[in-house]
Amino acid sequence: MYYTNEHSMYETVKAIEYAYSKLKAYPKEIQTDNGFEFTDKANKKESGSHIRTYDNYLERFLSSKNIKHHLIRPRTPEHNGKVERSHRIDQDKFYRYLKFYSLEDLRYQGSLWNKRYNNIPKAVLNFKTPQEVYKEKLNEQRQLDNFLI
Repeated sequence: MYYTNEHSMYETVKAIEYAYSKLKAYPKEIQTDNGFEFTDKANKKESGSHIRTYDNYLERFLSSKNIKHHLIRPRTPEHNGKVERSHRIDQDKFYRYLKFYSLEDLRYQGSLWNKRYNNIPKAVLNFKTPQEVYKEKLNEQRQLDNFLI
Protein backbone atom coordinates (compact mmCIF):
# COMPACT_ATOMS: atom_id res chain seq x y z
CA MET A 1 0.00 0.00 0.00
CA TYR A 2 1.07 3.54 -0.64
CA TYR A 3 0.16 6.18 1.95
CA THR A 4 0.24 9.90 1.34
CA ASN A 5 -1.00 13.04 3.03
CA GLU A 6 -2.57 14.56 -0.08
CA HIS A 7 -4.80 13.64 -3.00
CA SER A 8 -3.08 14.84 -6.17
CA MET A 9 -2.07 13.62 -9.60
CA TYR A 10 1.54 13.90 -8.50
CA GLU A 11 0.93 11.47 -5.61
CA THR A 12 -1.06 9.16 -7.93
CA VAL A 13 1.95 8.95 -10.25
CA LYS A 14 4.22 8.31 -7.25
CA ALA A 15 1.89 5.49 -6.13
CA ILE A 16 2.03 3.86 -9.58
CA GLU A 17 5.82 4.16 -9.59
CA TYR A 18 5.91 2.63 -6.09
CA ALA A 19 3.81 -0.31 -7.30
CA TYR A 20 6.19 -0.71 -10.25
CA SER A 21 9.18 -0.82 -7.88
CA LYS A 22 7.52 -3.71 -6.03
CA LEU A 23 6.00 -5.65 -8.94
CA LYS A 24 8.44 -4.78 -11.74
CA ALA A 25 5.55 -4.21 -14.13
CA TYR A 26 3.08 -1.47 -14.94
CA PRO A 27 -0.62 -2.26 -15.22
CA LYS A 28 -2.09 -2.41 -18.70
CA GLU A 29 -4.98 -0.23 -17.59
CA ILE A 30 -6.40 1.47 -14.54
CA GLN A 31 -9.95 2.40 -13.62
CA THR A 32 -10.59 5.33 -11.32
CA ASP A 33 -13.34 7.57 -10.09
CA ASN A 34 -13.46 11.21 -11.16
CA GLY A 35 -11.55 12.67 -8.22
CA PHE A 36 -9.08 15.48 -8.83
CA GLU A 37 -6.24 13.10 -7.99
CA PHE A 38 -7.11 11.23 -11.22
CA THR A 39 -8.64 13.76 -13.58
CA ASP A 40 -9.40 17.42 -14.00
CA LYS A 41 -12.24 16.88 -16.47
CA ALA A 42 -14.80 18.30 -14.04
CA ASN A 43 -12.81 21.53 -14.13
CA LYS A 44 -12.18 21.44 -17.89
CA LYS A 45 -14.09 23.90 -20.05
CA GLU A 46 -15.25 22.77 -23.47
CA SER A 47 -15.49 26.26 -24.88
CA GLY A 48 -14.22 29.73 -24.20
CA SER A 49 -10.72 31.07 -23.72
CA HIS A 50 -9.59 28.48 -21.14
CA ILE A 51 -9.78 25.32 -23.24
CA ARG A 52 -7.06 22.83 -22.27
CA THR A 53 -5.55 21.38 -25.45
CA TYR A 54 -2.85 19.33 -23.73
CA ASP A 55 -2.81 16.28 -21.46
CA ASN A 56 -2.62 16.79 -17.71
CA TYR A 57 0.22 15.40 -15.59
CA LEU A 58 -1.37 12.00 -14.97
CA GLU A 59 -2.52 11.60 -18.57
CA ARG A 60 1.03 12.30 -19.83
CA PHE A 61 2.49 9.76 -17.40
CA LEU A 62 -0.04 7.05 -18.29
CA SER A 63 0.46 7.69 -21.99
CA SER A 64 4.25 7.42 -21.63
CA LYS A 65 3.83 3.97 -20.01
CA ASN A 66 1.09 2.81 -22.44
CA ILE A 67 -1.44 2.50 -19.61
CA LYS A 68 -5.10 2.90 -20.53
CA HIS A 69 -7.20 4.99 -18.13
CA HIS A 70 -10.91 4.34 -17.66
CA LEU A 71 -13.03 6.76 -15.65
CA ILE A 72 -16.21 5.45 -14.06
CA ARG A 73 -19.41 7.43 -14.42
CA PRO A 74 -19.75 10.16 -11.79
CA ARG A 75 -21.58 9.20 -8.59
CA THR A 76 -21.37 5.44 -9.26
CA PRO A 77 -18.97 4.03 -6.65
CA GLU A 78 -20.45 0.55 -7.25
CA HIS A 79 -18.47 0.53 -10.52
CA ASN A 80 -15.30 0.43 -8.44
CA GLY A 81 -16.62 -2.38 -6.24
CA LYS A 82 -13.31 -4.08 -5.50
CA VAL A 83 -11.68 -0.81 -4.49
CA GLU A 84 -14.66 0.21 -2.36
CA ARG A 85 -14.65 -3.18 -0.60
CA SER A 86 -10.91 -2.92 0.04
CA HIS A 87 -11.41 0.56 1.50
CA ARG A 88 -14.22 -0.74 3.74
CA ILE A 89 -12.05 -3.62 5.03
CA ASP A 90 -9.16 -1.24 5.72
CA GLN A 91 -11.52 1.16 7.50
CA ASP A 92 -13.13 -1.57 9.62
CA LYS A 93 -9.97 -3.46 10.53
CA PHE A 94 -7.19 -0.87 10.42
CA TYR A 95 -8.02 2.85 10.52
CA ARG A 96 -10.86 2.60 13.03
CA TYR A 97 -8.70 1.06 15.79
CA LEU A 98 -5.37 2.85 15.45
CA LYS A 99 -4.02 6.36 15.86
CA PHE A 100 -1.29 7.72 13.66
CA TYR A 101 1.09 10.38 14.89
CA SER A 102 2.75 11.17 11.58
CA LEU A 103 2.81 10.08 7.95
CA GLU A 104 5.83 7.91 8.75
CA ASP A 105 3.90 6.24 11.60
CA LEU A 106 0.96 5.59 9.25
CA ARG A 107 3.33 4.04 6.71
CA TYR A 108 4.96 1.85 9.36
CA GLN A 109 1.68 0.64 10.87
CA GLY A 110 0.25 0.25 7.36
CA SER A 111 3.13 -2.02 6.35
CA LEU A 112 2.45 -4.20 9.41
CA TRP A 113 -1.27 -4.34 8.55
CA ASN A 114 -0.55 -5.16 4.92
CA LYS A 115 1.82 -7.98 5.90
CA ARG A 116 -0.79 -9.40 8.31
CA TYR A 117 -3.67 -9.10 5.81
CA ASN A 118 -1.68 -10.78 3.04
CA ASN A 119 -1.05 -13.80 5.28
CA ILE A 120 -4.70 -14.45 6.26
CA PRO A 121 -6.37 -17.25 4.26
CA LYS A 122 -9.37 -16.12 2.20
CA ALA A 123 -12.34 -18.30 1.19
CA VAL A 124 -12.42 -16.64 -2.24
CA LEU A 125 -8.82 -17.84 -2.76
CA ASN A 126 -9.69 -21.44 -1.81
CA PHE A 127 -8.41 -20.77 1.70
CA LYS A 128 -5.00 -19.69 0.47
CA THR A 129 -3.41 -16.45 1.54
CA PRO A 130 -2.95 -13.59 -0.94
CA GLN A 131 0.81 -14.09 -0.48
CA GLU A 132 0.54 -17.77 -1.52
CA VAL A 133 -1.53 -16.89 -4.59
CA TYR A 134 0.95 -14.15 -5.53
CA LYS A 135 3.87 -16.61 -5.29
CA GLU A 136 1.99 -19.17 -7.39
CA LYS A 137 1.28 -16.57 -10.09
CA LEU A 138 4.92 -15.46 -10.01
CA ASN A 139 6.10 -19.07 -10.45
CA GLU A 140 3.66 -19.59 -13.32
CA GLN A 141 4.99 -16.46 -15.01
CA ARG A 142 8.60 -17.59 -14.53
CA GLN A 143 7.81 -21.00 -16.03
CA LEU A 144 6.12 -19.32 -18.98
CA ASP A 145 9.10 -16.99 -19.44
CA ASN A 146 11.50 -19.99 -19.35
CA PHE A 147 9.33 -21.84 -21.85
CA LEU A 148 9.39 -18.89 -24.26
CA ILE A 149 13.19 -18.56 -24.11
